[in-house]
Amino acid sequence: TGLNRNYLYQIISGIKPAPSRPKLLAIALALRLDLEQTQHLLRYGQVGRLYPRDRGDSIVIYALQHGLSVVDTNELLDDLKLPLLE
Repeated sequence: TGLNRNYLYQIISGIKPAPSRPKLLAIALALRLDLEQTQHLLRYGQVGRLYPRDRGDSIVIYALQHGLSVVDTNELLDDLKLPLLE
C-alpha cells in the first residue's frame, strides 16, 4: 500500500480514525479485495462508494477486477492526470 505498518496497525486496532478514501482504496488493492469487498470497506470507512461513471473510480474498478497493484493503478491514474491513491 505504501502505508506505514504502524499506521495500518493503528487503523485496524481502532486507535486512528478511518483513513481517507484514497488510502482505503490503496488498502483494498494491496489486499486484493474484489469490488464487493471494496465497496463494503468504503461503506465501513464512511466514505463514498466507487461510482462507475466517475473516471477515477472506473480506473480503480478496472484495477480491482484485473488484480493490479497500487503502483500500476497509480500509473494509470497519472497517465489520465487523475488524483493518485495515497
